[in-house]
Amino acid sequence: MQKFKETVLITGGSGFLGRNIINKFRDKYNLISVSRLRSVDGVKNIPVDLSNTDFDFLNNESIDYVIYLGTISSPKQGNDNPEECFESNVASVQKFLEKSKKFHFKKIILFSSVVVYKEKVRGLL
Repeated sequence: MQKFKETVLITGGSGFLGRNIINKFRDKYNLISVSRLRSVDGVKNIPVDLSNTDFDFLNNESIDYVIYLGTISSPKQGNDNPEECFESNVASVQKFLEKSKKFHFKKIILFSSVVVYKEKVRGLL
């Protein structure tokens, strides 16, 4: 008997963490990768720039869990383009969380980035 697989949406699915999570869980879950850059083999792909979406693509899917990786993670890119970094790492995440209220996902796992901090925080970074 075929066991029902839950569906996991992974934003930033074509990035380093996203690809590794997909490779680890592709047999256990139905996976959907959301990425503006490229597709990931063997899973459903939704090509979307998270900084320029209203997240209506969520209406077309039955999603149990979300792993949100779709942010800028490069400190250099964050320093060079602070507005783009804010839009990606703060405004887009906030828009997603607002939109997600109506879907009642079982769980949202939100990864953050060192880019949310200044270049140096008390000499730690």
